[in-house]
Amino acid sequence: MREPKESIFKNSTHEILDVNGFPFRECRRCEGTGVHSFNLLTGNTCFNCRGGGAEIAPRAKKAFVAWRAHLKEQREAVPKNLNVGDEILHDKTWRVIKSITQTDKPCGWQQNNNGAEIVTDWYYILEFVDGTVIESVSCLYRRRAQNLDPTSFLAMIKPLKAVKV
Repeated sequence: MREPKESIFKNSTHEILDVNGFPFRECRRCEGTGVHSFNLLTGNTCFNCRGGGAEIAPRAKKAFVAWRAHLKEQREAVPKNLNVGDEILHDKTWRVIKSITQTDKPCGWQQNNNGAEIVTDWYYILEFVDGTVIESVSCLYRRRAQNLDPTSFLAMIKPLKAVKV
């Protein structure tokens, strides 16, 4: 069973910024310990903070969710969304794409309202800078993210309200 940890927010009502500048606060469910009521599936790990003891501040929730979606979009791509120069993980090696060629061989279909099938995706030939060539189906590739600057998302965070004494 997981032991409770000491909260990093002990004796503090302040928020703590993560490495990207997003404000976090003590988890309200477990009070920063990372543990909560026991269940057979996850033991006593807090569901709200996933055992970390901290949760995103409510004023920054919308910006943080948008930032995470941006990161996911950067890191995952199907062949039709790849570009020359992108770096993808193939055979446990990061490889830079030299060229992308769409073939005339379909690999994805969809039915329209009339019941007829229409082609929605094709096979692609991916050539890498190291000389490797693969025929790609409509699968998800792990792409090395390039635009990781959170500044535009941090600008979305609502400012702290002044506390009257």
